Amino acid sequence: SDLWKWVKPTAMFRTLQYAVPGEAELIVSVFPAGDGGAVDANVERWANQFGGADSVKARSERVVGDLRVTRVDLAGDFKGMGMAQAKPGMAQLGAIVQGPKQSVFVRVLGPQAAVEAARADFDRLAQGVRAQAARR
Repeated sequence: SDLWKWVKPTAMFRTLQYAVPGEAELIVSVFPAGDGGAVDANVERWANQFGGADSVKARSERVVGDLRVTRVDLAGDFKGMGMAQAKPGMAQLGAIVQGPKQSVFVRVLGPQAAVEAARADFDRLAQGVRAQAARR
């Protein structure tokens, strides 16, 4: 989206970070295959940041060529690493793309209204994942 503005990543493991209108952020993390941890462990970690399993509002998986794409929507009171107290009314749209060589984690995180406003763009991004032909 042309509304997303690149910013310097504010935390470790953030490969790219963009400001999303409404105080939200788009976070991209790239890891060599196997280094980012198992999908279920990451979904559980995200859910715990939102107060537990009830915060998972939707989860789906699809396979595109040799890529596995897991989508997870969360909402609730968010407490990230190093935060003294949880922020109420937060949401996250997440996609974990596992490929043979690397895993890419993409998240839109912020106040629920801002995240919902970014949903269509995020869905296009997540749906646009394509398997790349092997280079010779």
